[in-house]
Amino acid sequence: MYKILLLLLASSSLLACNMIEKTKKYPYVVTDSAPENYPCEIYRGSLHYGKTKGVPVPRGKFIDYGWGRGSTHYGSRAPKELPHQLDIAWLSYRENKFYGGSFELPKAKMEALFDKGFAHTRIENTKDTYSKIIVGVAPGGIVSVWLMGAGHQVQIGVFKGEETEIDWAAFNPSGIKDRDLYVNGRLNRHVSADELAKPVPFGLWETYALRYLWKPVVVGKDVNFVIQTLTEFFSGEREMFVREETKEFKYASKTIPKKAEIWWQSKDHKQYKTKVFFNEKEMYRLFEQLARDTENDKIEVIFKHENKVKVSVWLKTKEQEVLLENAETKTFKSNI
Repeated sequence: MYKILLLLLASSSLLACNMIEKTKKYPYVVTDSAPENYPCEIYRGSLHYGKTKGVPVPRGKFIDYGWGRGSTHYGSRAPKELPHQLDIAWLSYRENKFYGGSFELPKAKMEALFDKGFAHTRIENTKDTYSKIIVGVAPGGIVSVWLMGAGHQVQIGVFKGEETEIDWAAFNPSGIKDRDLYVNGRLNRHVSADELAKPVPFGLWETYALRYLWKPVVVGKDVNFVIQTLTEFFSGEREMFVREETKEFKYASKTIPKKAEIWWQSKDHKQYKTKVFFNEKEMYRLFEQLARDTENDKIEVIFKHENKVKVSVWLKTKEQEVLLENAETKTFKSNI
């Protein structure tokens, strides 16, 4: 009987631990996003967690901050479960079309990212983690979800909604009754005529989500060591390396970089900052050319400091090394 009681107690404890594990809670808020020059407006949206709870996605605003850039946030930062589902409907102004859908989110992956966190940007030997979930919508029914924290942003899913119809009076109850007049009026106020004349680049935001196996490399006779790096990606992601992380960069599956900032110390112990702006067409053409097998072909993005001012950027694989002819670089003194 004693052994049976012990077994029951152990089982109860294990069940209790499993219940606690299933209901991990994290402080975060939710914000919205849409590409610059391709504005959208969310009609309704909710991130669901638990059995009946959810956090609303900001709605009723003309949004075009830039892909992955958030603005207004909803909800408190009180700890809550991470969501397992996103329900959303929105208007894509450039198409004058409504889209909507319900999407299952990778909750376990999100929990792992929140738990892992990243090095605190200022306090040594301290870990920080994500604090926002950004929900982005784009033409063609594209939906993206990012986790955002200080210096870090990771895309955890890209989905495709379906074209739908929403009653115009319900969407714009106290506004202009003529849908075309309303949509065109807002577009003309917020988007330039030159941009409106361009076709909508369907497929672009899915392309931004493509991942390759690559790492940065910083070299140069004047470089003593790298202090810190910050990389922004066309996908809306961000990545920061600080302190020990900069001693040896490792290959990782990443999207293609849009901008890089490198803080480094010279041999004479002065501090510099190098900014690199990548050309989108050149980067996607060369990455596709050099890494035909995105899972295995490794690429080094090499920042060659030829002196304290001049920097060239190269893409290198086992077989070849290619100069980025259209990358713009600027180096200047900077106390971090």
